[in-house]
Amino acid sequence: MKNVGVLYSAPKIGDIIWQLPAVRAISDHHKQPVFFYFHNKIKLDKILESQSYIKDIRKNGFNKGVNFILDTYKLSKNFKEDQINYLYILEKTKSAAIAALISNVDNIYGYGIGSQKFFINNKKILHKNILRLSYPRQTKEFLILNGVKLNDESPFLDLSDYKINLKNKVNVQGKIISIAVDSLENNRIWPMNNFAKLISLIINNFNVEKLFLISLPEKNFLVDHIMKFNNFNRKLIDLSQESLEKIIDVIAQTNLFIGNDTGPTNLAAAFQIDTICIIGPTDASALKSKKIIKLTSKYYNKSRELGIKRHGDNFDKSTKEINTIKIEDVFSKIKEKLNQF
Repeated sequence: MKNVGVLYSAPKIGDIIWQLPAVRAISDHHKQPVFFYFHNKIKLDKILESQSYIKDIRKNGFNKGVNFILDTYKLSKNFKEDQINYLYILEKTKSAAIAALISNVDNIYGYGIGSQKFFINNKKILHKNILRLSYPRQTKEFLILNGVKLNDESPFLDLSDYKINLKNKVNVQGKIISIAVDSLENNRIWPMNNFAKLISLIINNFNVEKLFLISLPEKNFLVDHIMKFNNFNRKLIDLSQESLEKIIDVIAQTNLFIGNDTGPTNLAAAFQIDTICIIGPTDASALKSKKIIKLTSKYYNKSRELGIKRHGDNFDKSTKEINTIKIEDVFSKIKEKLNQF
């Protein structure tokens, strides 16, 4: 049995979402579903397992230091048990390449940048300047180099099977609106006063029964600020302390999603939900979803799309960019969408 594996080790939901078109493309290229190896911090097991292009999932810590050997051994064991014959590593990490070499994977594809090149046996190697591009664009160049056709760059997650077994059903009359108010990076967070005023505009102008607020548990103070600012607390539902499973269930039932450029926002777009994304100092061109309306600052720097600097070095660490995005501009896009419903 010749099985195909795809590996991506980043621990963020948004990053894994934007690699899904590549996973699907590799599955199409080999005309079979693939084993998908990803970080154990990603809690999307049920959804990913339900995708037709994924045969099964495997998770790993991808640790460095003292746990490097243990995690590499576990990965090698997975490759052997899964009888992987083709492995695509969608990044420059060397641990996966070492594990594949140990487990005698016949065809190991990777970026080949840095020390990884010593452990892959397919010698089509990307130039290190590829690291100047956003992660999805790096992956696209990797696929092109290895003859894999990427027909659709828009992330897509089929929810037809997942929704059958939803545990957390939302009982709301009318449309469901969810808002992601946080981000792991502070320079991607739109001001809370802006979110609070935006919510007031939505509730005052549209018949909204409930509006769900999403944030990481450790950043629930952002939700608290919005709740205190508004006189509409009975209409606002705080999901910041809820389980990730419940949050994902709510997102899956949402009609309009609004948020910063963060994991839940990317997830909503992949669910094919109408999504309005407030973008700070990131590469807006990397967001390929047809369902995303992108709002950027007047200071938006086009050079980050061109690969002039290394990816990550293009970004202003301050909140200057995202703070200049106007409430009325965001509300205008919301009105357009809500008036279509």
